[in-house]
Formats: sequence, structure tokens, C-alpha cells
Amino acid sequence: KWVPLIIRKEIIKVKGQEDIEFDIKITRHGPVIDDLNKYKMQGGLALAMRWSQVDFPEVFKGFRLVNHAKTIEDIEAAAGYAKSGQNWVYADDRGNIGFYFLGGIPRRNGFTGELPVPGWDGRHEWEGYVPYWEQPHLRNPQQEYIVNANNKVEPEGYPYVITKYYATPDRFVRIQELLEAKDKLGAQDFEKMQADTVMVMARDWIEGWNTFLKPENC
Repeated sequence: KWVPLIIRKEIIKVKGQEDIEFDIKITRHGPVIDDLNKYKMQGGLALAMRWSQVDFPEVFKGFRLVNHAKTIEDIEAAAGYAKSGQNWVYADDRGNIGFYFLGGIPRRNGFTGELPVPGWDGRHEWEGYVPYWEQPHLRNPQQEYIVNANNKVEPEGYPYVITKYYATPDRFVRIQELLEAKDKLGAQDFEKMQADTVMVMARDWIEGWNTFLKPENC
């Protein structure tokens, strides 16, 4: 059936100019964004975008809980509320280390969320969210360290789509190299890591190019 838009009127204050009146058109699938990106759908259609962040009003409860956490188990319980789109890396005073991805992951059936889909046929509704204990996380991994630098966080074969647009793994790879370079690391080693300027992608390109230019390969 037809469902009326919710229209919220906003006034944007502009210094030295008149106020701008702006209507935000809200559907059950999120706000209409045509006016924001100047993209006009053909055939009288409009483009709305749903954002998982607005579905988790208890985010700050998670931050309150983690501020009072005593153990790694307390931190993991707080992660169930703190759906803030962040990655948490943490440790407790018992020698435990951990990682948790905190974004809300929609359950989608038959589509990935990468492209617009019909919002009126009922076949592309989100089927709730992945429970927090099924979100990517680690506790005391075998390698005894955790690296996170905007890299891909889900393991191979993970059944839910988080994103297809992770950053290139250069920083992740370089941090891993530096951590594994020595058996024991001190404060000076971590200072050097912070100031490290090696770009893994450029290094690999140069090595590949030099190999290509060898006489036996030309």
C-alpha cells in the first residue's frame, strides 16, 4: 500500500544571507537523498537510503559499560550495545587481548546492499541484524597480537556482507611485519613503528618492476 512520507522541515542558518528552508523527506527505508546528491531517478522514482546507525539507541550504554569494565568478558558484553561503527581493540590486567567489530550488520537475503533495490516489493527488506556474538571478533588469537588498520575484519567464508570497500591492506601488512620482526619489542620499537614511512604497495610495485626489467625477462 502507499505509505505517506514524513516531512520534517529544517531551517539552515547561513551567515550574512537569508535562512534556507529545507524539507527532509523520510520513508520507512530512510530519508530520500535525491536532493542531496542531485541524482534524479528515472520514471518518477526516488532514492532513499537506510542507515543502520539510527536503529541502535543504546550505543552510549555500551560506552558506559566499557568504561566500568573489569574483565575482557565485561568489554565483550558492552560491545553488544556499542554499535557505533568502530573497531575496539582491548586488553585486561589478566593478560587477555581482544578485538570486536561494532557496526550493526543487516541480514540481507539475496542482495548485498551495494546497489539500489526496489523498496516496494517486500523482497529486499532487512531481516533484522546479526547478533553481536556473530559479529567479527577475536579473543587471545594464536599469534598473540591483534592488528587493525581499516583492513578487512571478517574471516573468509563469513556469511554476511559488511562492506566491499575496505582500505588497501598496506598498513595492516606493514604493522604485522614490524611486530614479527623481533621476538621482544620495547618502547623504542613502537616509536619507530609510529614514524615508519614504508608503503607496502609502492615497495611491491618497485620490486615487481625491477624483476620485469631484468635482461632475462625482456
